[in-house]
Amino acid sequence: MARLFFALWPDASARRRLTALARTLYGACGGRIVPAGRLHLTLAFLGEVPEARLPELCAVAERVSGRAGPLQLDRLGRWRDIVWAGCLEPPAHLLQLVAALRQQLGAAGFAVDEPPFSPHLTLLRKAGRAPLPALEAPIVWPVADWHLVCSQLLPAGAEYRSLARWPLAAAPILGPLVDARLQENP
Repeated sequence: MARLFFALWPDASARRRLTALARTLYGACGGRIVPAGRLHLTLAFLGEVPEARLPELCAVAERVSGRAGPLQLDRLGRWRDIVWAGCLEPPAHLLQLVAALRQQLGAAGFAVDEPPFSPHLTLLRKAGRAPLPALEAPIVWPVADWHLVCSQLLPAGAEYRSLARWPLAAAPILGPLVDARLQENP
């Protein structure tokens, strides 16, 4: 059995900014900072899945298409003793990816019993109840792919390993002729 989930991984620039933000929040709230290598945004959590189903799970993911685009983390929040960064307004491309992924997983018989998708990235665990400071500037990263991740629970915390990765399609770039026609015929 493997403990699996699908996730986005921040690029190096976003990861540096998120780590710096976590350190700042730690100064206000204490707790435990999520290590940079574990920062991720969960798309769908599957839990324990028999390893024999991994090829089927990858085939399901192959049927999911999505668009690349920016993800802007522009709010801080708390859930119990967890402090997270999230989106005031999740981008449509991300919501469409998650909906398609969850639909395909359900159709293939994988249990996806999750609340409505609310994109967030955990920064601190076991944090105190101190008020959260305002986020000085949004953290934006260009989401270009998504991963199937195996989580192994260890005494020092979870260890994550990407088992597979799928690229997201780039948004089309419109040339001047198409742009002009769109402006003429709204």
